[in-house]
Amino acid sequence: MLIGTITDYAVKHFGMEKGLEIIAGAGFNSLDFSMFNYSLDEEPFNLPDEEFKKYFKGIAETISKNGLIVGQTHTPFPTYVEDIKRDEEILEVQAKSIYATSLLGSKYAIIHPAVPKKRKYDRYKEETKQINMERYLHLYEYLEKHDVYCCIENMFSRDSYTGLICPTTCSTAEEMVDYIDTLNSLTNSNRYCACLDIGHSNLLHYNGYETINAADMIKILGDRLKTLHVQDTDEVHDLHMPPGFGNIDFDDVCEALKEVGYKGVFSLEADSLCYKLGKECVNESQKLMYRIAKKFIDAHNL
Repeated sequence: MLIGTITDYAVKHFGMEKGLEIIAGAGFNSLDFSMFNYSLDEEPFNLPDEEFKKYFKGIAETISKNGLIVGQTHTPFPTYVEDIKRDEEILEVQAKSIYATSLLGSKYAIIHPAVPKKRKYDRYKEETKQINMERYLHLYEYLEKHDVYCCIENMFSRDSYTGLICPTTCSTAEEMVDYIDTLNSLTNSNRYCACLDIGHSNLLHYNGYETINAADMIKILGDRLKTLHVQDTDEVHDLHMPPGFGNIDFDDVCEALKEVGYKGVFSLEADSLCYKLGKECVNESQKLMYRIAKKFIDAHNL
């Protein structure tokens, strides 16, 4: 199984060429390309088509030169802000991100679902599904055109009264399955699939939501699961730390991945370690993340 990581910290702080060199030097062979680091209104998203193509083709060459592939991309977010004009602009950027995913040589684009402010617990559930169906269906022609698959990620929100993390759009695997299967049925395709954020699955603990945990969610998603965000949390904060820095049982996670026959990348979204230790320790941070991931891959023969 390939071991991947996000490009967020390394590229943001060292530039594309040096950042990718650092990631490759740590041992990683796959990337989750962090498009969320780009502004929606600036380069590359405001470039004319040919310049846009040239921009990402150039990055693809640098990635290949470092012996890396792009296993998945993470498109800009938020994907919905409840402003008609801005939400149309966001959809246009998502469509361009799908094209960029293809230019980078990847098949999978992780695109967050819309999370309206009212969508907490089970409130505003059907209305939110309708919003998401319309927005995801709008992207279908681009998915088909560029031969890319849209990965829907599990999300969380925050209770405005208690301040605590609470369920929202696609917090449960069951709702993710409903979205994915509905979209695939409406398009007569398999263009929609799942990205499971392991850390997000450890943040919600409410009666009636007992299946929100990584192992159960993996088993419920089954072969719909195509990408991962591997990160550890402490059940309270979205830490984005490597396995072992929170309290998630990654042995259970790996056994569940093996049970469902997961064939994707074991891709870390754990750059908080790099942010905590700083630029001076970036090589050590990246190497530690890789070695932790490899330990679990090897232990479970993934």
